[in-house]
This record gives sequence, C-alpha cells and structure tokens, in this order.
Amino acid sequence: MKIDDFINVNKKMWKSFQNDEIKEKLLVESPQDKYMFIVHCMAMQTLILNKARGMQPLWIKNEKVPIELLKSYVASAEYIDLEKLKTIEKLYMRFCVFVQYIKILLTGNVLSFKFAGIKYGDILHDLYLTTYQQGTLQRPNSKLKKIMKEIIKLHMQYAKTIKKHNISAILSSHRIAYCGCLVRAALLNNCKVYTNSGMHRNTLHVSQGINELIEYEYAPSKEQIKQICELPEEIFNKEYESIKNEHLFGNVNRDAKYAFSDENILFESKKDFCEKYNLDMDKKNVFVMLHAFTDHPHSHFKGMIFKDYGDWFLKTLDFAKRNKKVNWIFKQHPSDKFYPTKDINFGKLFGNVPNNILFLSTDDKVDTRSLENIADAIVTCIGSAGFEIPAFCAVPSVTAGDNHYAGFSFSKNPKNKKEYFNILKTLDKIEKLSPEAQKEARAVYMFIYKYCTVDYKFNPVLTHEEIHKMDAPEKFFDRVNNIYEQIGDELQSEVARYSFEVSRNDFKALRSKDFVKYEDYFSFPFDITKPMPECRYDIMKEGCQILDDLNIPYVLSDGTLLGLYRDGKLISHDTDIDIAVVLPADTGAIIREFTKHDFSIGRFALAYGQARQIVFYKNETLFDIIFYQKIEDKVLAFNEKDFYFLHNASHYKNTDKLNCNGYVFSIPNDTEGWLVQVYGNDWRQPKPKSKDWREDLSLYAHPYDGNSYEIIMQYRHK
Repeated sequence: MKIDDFINVNKKMWKSFQNDEIKEKLLVESPQDKYMFIVHCMAMQTLILNKARGMQPLWIKNEKVPIELLKSYVASAEYIDLEKLKTIEKLYMRFCVFVQYIKILLTGNVLSFKFAGIKYGDILHDLYLTTYQQGTLQRPNSKLKKIMKEIIKLHMQYAKTIKKHNISAILSSHRIAYCGCLVRAALLNNCKVYTNSGMHRNTLHVSQGINELIEYEYAPSKEQIKQICELPEEIFNKEYESIKNEHLFGNVNRDAKYAFSDENILFESKKDFCEKYNLDMDKKNVFVMLHAFTDHPHSHFKGMIFKDYGDWFLKTLDFAKRNKKVNWIFKQHPSDKFYPTKDINFGKLFGNVPNNILFLSTDDKVDTRSLENIADAIVTCIGSAGFEIPAFCAVPSVTAGDNHYAGFSFSKNPKNKKEYFNILKTLDKIEKLSPEAQKEARAVYMFIYKYCTVDYKFNPVLTHEEIHKMDAPEKFFDRVNNIYEQIGDELQSEVARYSFEVSRNDFKALRSKDFVKYEDYFSFPFDITKPMPECRYDIMKEGCQILDDLNIPYVLSDGTLLGLYRDGKLISHDTDIDIAVVLPADTGAIIREFTKHDFSIGRFALAYGQARQIVFYKNETLFDIIFYQKIEDKVLAFNEKDFYFLHNASHYKNTDKLNCNGYVFSIPNDTEGWLVQVYGNDWRQPKPKSKDWREDLSLYAHPYDGNSYEIIMQYRHK
C-alpha cells in the first residue's frame, strides 16, 4: 500500500478519536524512517495521549517521514526543529567532554560520567558497546569522547527545545541509548515522561520525577505479585498454563521463537543430555544463560555487579575453570546473531577448557524447555531465564545485577562480586525451590508476560527477521491495513479503553487487570449529588439508542425504572440514569461507541479484569451501566467492593417495553415483581432520598461473603 493511500485509510480510521481541546504540548522523539513499525506504534501512543489528555504532538522533524502521515493519527500534530546550540554553548560542551573524559581516564570508571548533575555513564557505556560492536568495555579509550559529545549536545538541545515550546510532557520509544537523553532532559525540566514499551503487547508508562528514572516498565511490585498468588488455586493454574502456552508457542516475545522452536532439540532427561555432551551425570548442571552482549546492559536498572554482560561472562568463565564441583553449561543467547560483537570469540574462549565446561551455541539448537529436565541451577545477570526456569520446574536462579524480578524468593541476588562467587561455590549443594517459591516465580512470570502489558492489536506481530528485512514502508502499511480491515471495530474499542485508562488522575502504566480482585476509579468534574439537568431525557434516549444499535440487551433499572414505571417520569431528585446489562456483553464496544458520541467515563469498577460498572457522563448527566453475571437462576452484580446485588434471572429474559417521551425503552420482565424485590411491597409509595444507599439496603443488596469474586473467575473461564 502506498503511503498516500495509507494516510487516507488511517485518517478515516481515527477521525472520531480526535481531541480538539488542546491542553498540553507533547514533545515526541524524531520518527525513524528506517523503522516504520516504531513510527506507527509511537503515533498510536500520541493518539491515545491526545484523546486522553488533550495533548498536541510536536514531533522532532525528520524530513524523510511526511508530516501528513503523523497528522493521519492526530490532526493537530506538527513538526518542530530541535533547537541549535550557540557558539558559547558549543564551547561549554567541549569543555565538559574534556573534563569528564580526563576524570574517566584517571578513575577508569566510565559509569561516573555525569552531565547537568545527572548520571549518563550507563548510556555512555552501552552506546560504546553498540556503536563499536564490543562485548565488553574493560578500559576507557578515546572513542568514548565522540559519544560523550553527542550525549551532551542532545541533552542541551532537548532542554532548550522543551523550554522554548513550553513542553509539559515527552514521549519516547525507549529510556536507553540516545532516547535516554530526551528522557533525562525532560525529567530535569519537570516534564512528564511517557515511554512506549513493547509492540503488540505494550505498556505506556509515565514517570514524573528524576527519582523515577530507574523505574522499569515491566517490573512488578510486591503487592502485585501477592495479588496474583492470592488468585483461587484453580484459576491461578489455568492462567499460568494459558500464559505459558502463549509464551512458548505464540507471539509474546520475539526471542521465544528461537529459544522454543520446533526445530530445536528437546532433551527429556538429564541422562540423555549428559551422555550427548560427555558430562558427569552425578554433578549438578549449572546453566549460565548468556546475554546479547551489546543489548544495553546498564540502562534499565540501578546497576550491575560487573562492568557489563561481557565482563560478567568472562569472569564467570574464569571461575568455572577453577571449579570442578559442577557441570558449567554456557548457553548462547537465542537472538545473539542480531547483536554481533567483534571482541568475543567463543571458539577461542572454549577451545581448551576442563571437561566439566560446555558451550552450547545457537547452532546446537538445544531447546530452552530442556532445562526443565536437565538443569539444577540458572545463572544470569538480568535475563528472563532467571524467572522462567524457576517458574517452569522449581530450579533456582542466581543473578549478577539488579533486575526487574530481584528480591523474590526464587532467585539469589548478591550485592557484590564476593557474594556472587561465594554463591557459585555452593551450587553443588543447590536444591529445588519450595512450592511457595515456585508459585511466586510463576506469579512473576504471569505478570511479565501478560499482566504488565495490554494488547495493542493495531501493531503487527513482527519477528526479528521481519524487523531487519522490512526494507519498504509499503510492506508494513499493507500489514497494518489488513489488521484494520479484519478487526477495525475492535481496534477502536482498544483505543477508547486505553484512552480512558491514561486519562485517569492516578495513571501510572497500562496494565492488564485480570489479576486484580477489585478496582474502582471514581472522578467527575462536577457535583454528581445534585439532580440531573433538563437534558436528562435526551441523554437517556441517546445512551439507550447506542446500546440498541450495538444489539446489547439492557433494561432500565433502580430509580430510573421506579420513576418511569410508577410516575411516568424520572424522579425529580434522582442523580443518574440507571441501566442494567447482563453479561456477556461487548464492554469494549460500549466504551468505543459512547466515546464516539462524546460521553466521558466518570466511574469504572472492575473485578478480575471484567467491567462491572461504567458510569458515563455528558452535559452533567450520568448514564450508569451496571453489568450483571448470570449464575444459574440468578444474576449478580459485583460493582461494589463490600456488597453484591442479586436478582432473579427471569426478570431479564423476554423483557418488556415501556414507551416514554416517544422512545421505547426495555424494562425487566414482571417489572412489578422486580420493584418488589428491590424496593419492597410499598414501592408505590414515594420516599425521601437516602443520603447513601448503604443506609437503606434494598432487599437485593448483600454484604460481600468472600466467595463472590471467585464465582466471577470460575464463570469467566467457562
């Protein structure tokens, strides 16, 4: 598809999601003409931020990417030039490079490099590795100066641009490499930093202070892991198996294609493996899982024990040569070919090693699933094997750096080299994890491979090969257009839902909520306790028409039903329009269509990831939808933390109709029986409004009994 054709398709696709009320300016990193998949993903993030928070995207200009393409996502998008440095600023930059380079030479510590009072040594070190294809940086050299100059220059330019254009937030595709300069300059200038993490599984993450610089988008908190572990056992196991299958055989992780390929050799027993590679069967098998050495070892976390991945590997190999107690199996990273190095020669390094040391290259094609049957311990820096293998088979891990799963019971996380090597000395005595520790590993596994992200179905699923071979933008646009044609409505539902999440005052990151027992967001820009305005009938008809157009069965409920059925009009002091919908229902479609009709969300209650109540508002009128779960002959609502609501299911089958103000609304079957159940036998007698419904619990409201949420999960998986 030609770019002009895609622009027209894209503009039409997202026309209804434009926010013309500009409140903030969003500085966006320059689009990369070489990687249109990143441009598309970033542009979709600008669409979400524009819809959610009224942000106008100001892209740093790249003349190779037409501004019309970026405007097809957000019509108000503009290009701006990065501010240039004055002569005095250039002289200051050169002076800083000279001073900092001398300091590095004297101390030998590349990580000590700072500018504007903020650390940049991690970015400097990692850019050196990637720029010069080096597996490790053992001693500083003059090549660092060129990178230092570029880092300082970019930081100064970004800072000037932010101030000139009154930028309040930035959007970056990464926190690493030169993108890290934009992130750090923004944080120092009191800008929010939004980072895009992932592709078809993605999270949009926000940081608001320099102290949050070391945050990692995929890192779970202790509380989140506790919540996952507290899932009902049957549900926990089903969720784990589902996520594992998607990881091993699906498209969760690009590296998984190589680690768990059908072309690989799967060893079923330790005996078979040891016989194949002439290893002592009686010794423990310790797998040292090598990293892609140039893949930014420092820029995600607080720090490392060693200088970098290469340094860790070389020092660990030296230790292994002196330790005969275990079998040391060094396994090459499955995606190593995409991260070449000029200074690491595996053939030479393993050419003459003791017989208890084995190097498994990617050519050996040993499937990582084999480790479930043949490994006794895992050693890594920050690699995914450090939580994957403990989750799969209760094999413990040892890490050599701060990482996003440090501090949990399934891995040993030494603080320094001495502690690290002391742990390695004891691996001949290592034992399997306890069931509790393995469950914690599985919870971390579930969080990282599902719960920490959301589906971005508008992003094509790309392999490493496709990313490197995607030489023509037209090929990529074809892929995106095919997705639009197949699931366009679903994509719009995603954007509507994620835009709401990002608009929340407490927004931190887009996450799956499937593991959260109960969550309730409540925020309205007006007093919701006052009676509805005169337009309430129009809002009621508009909202019900949307549900009718979506073919989603509903009924009027609670005070709305009571007033219209009893009095032929809405109760004068009522504050909202009450609607009941029985699941299953496409809640994503509901959010999408109400969003298109300029409704906003003021309340969103979820139980285990399912919408239980959505309160839309428009013209200061609330349109309150409660979702009921049919369970045998009852329907239950779990939209409150401490209460659930119960009706007879018969009321929602073969519903009746009520004509009001020229519109026919759906109402429960046997409406009078429904009103008796909710309001009692004296429902015909008007009563003063209670200050809080909890003060006058109706016959169908029940205190939470401890089992209700488990019922939701059980029915969700049927």
